[in-house]
Amino acid sequence: MLFRRIYQFLLVYIITIVFLFMIKILLSLSDYVIPGVPLMIETTGQVFKEYFFDVMNTMSITILGQCLSIIMAFTVGIAGRKSSWIGSFIKVTAYNIQAYPIVALAPIIFILLGDGFI
Repeated sequence: MLFRRIYQFLLVYIITIVFLFMIKILLSLSDYVIPGVPLMIETTGQVFKEYFFDVMNTMSITILGQCLSIIMAFTVGIAGRKSSWIGSFIKVTAYNIQAYPIVALAPIIFILLGDGFI
């Protein structure tokens, strides 16, 4: 199933790129509007190393955050399942958090925690 989704994504992506280049050729657009293939290859060669390591850094932080969120969710889920006052407190808190859209919470999170990793 995963490979099928990847193939679908790549197919749509390639069709879109081909359509974009067809528009560029048919309308005789300059390289300023839609860059040509040689310019894209040259730019890729210039910035690949820098961006590759930035992407790997972001990916590692994302994977670490996902693992921590799974551990935290598991812990909170077990504590919420208990019939003690902690469990009822966690349930009420979870209900209240689900009532707010994440778009409204994001600015508060950035204000309290900042926009950096540390």
